[in-house]
Amino acid sequence: MEARVRERTAQLEVANQELDTFAYSVSHDLKAPLRGIDGYSRLLLEDYVQHLDDEGRLFVENIRRGTQRMGVLIDDLLAYSRMERRVLHRNALDPRRMIEGIVTGCADELCMRGATVRVSLPAALQVQADPEGLAQVLRNLMDNALKFGRAGVPLQIDIGGCAGSDTTMLWVRDNGIGFDPQFHECIFEIFQRLQRAEDYPGTGIGLAIARKAMQRMGGRIWAESTPGQGATFFLELPA
Repeated sequence: MEARVRERTAQLEVANQELDTFAYSVSHDLKAPLRGIDGYSRLLLEDYVQHLDDEGRLFVENIRRGTQRMGVLIDDLLAYSRMERRVLHRNALDPRRMIEGIVTGCADELCMRGATVRVSLPAALQVQADPEGLAQVLRNLMDNALKFGRAGVPLQIDIGGCAGSDTTMLWVRDNGIGFDPQFHECIFEIFQRLQRAEDYPGTGIGLAIARKAMQRMGGRIWAESTPGQGATFFLELPA
């Protein structure tokens, strides 16, 4: 039985590696023709716009929007693939400093949205995590909170944490649109979206990247929410 388990585990590891290599190669191969489509459509709008009627300009603008969305999707696929393959460096980290840096990086968008962020972490709180991996998770959760705010409601994002006996908990809470609890697992699956892309932009990969990163760091991520009442994403990592 143990031999079968080891053999099956080895097969799964090989399959996962092949899948990640395939995604990485396909993503890179798609970049070149996509740049060509985007470049030529931009030239049409810049240099030949006088030869296009309103419908023609609309068509070209739709092409540009489509290539830009595809570019974002490819970048997210690459990020997902890199998260699986790259070497992790587990260090003792100060999450407060990392979070403050991420909030500063989002300052323009926070200002544009009229959003406020409250950070409440114990002064000596530490986590054992890969710096790049944890930063990626926190950035994705911040982007998620900014994306899914409720119309007409000032956005409030609360980031907190606490230490347990052998783990550290972090959380990111917002007052946005929330989601039905029945979807609390599927939102972390790749390409899963609960809202239309026309209403809320995105590729459906951000939370899948977050879950992959947390798993690789020996932690876990989960969410709690009520429709119309915001959502809270919890991160649990070794202390």
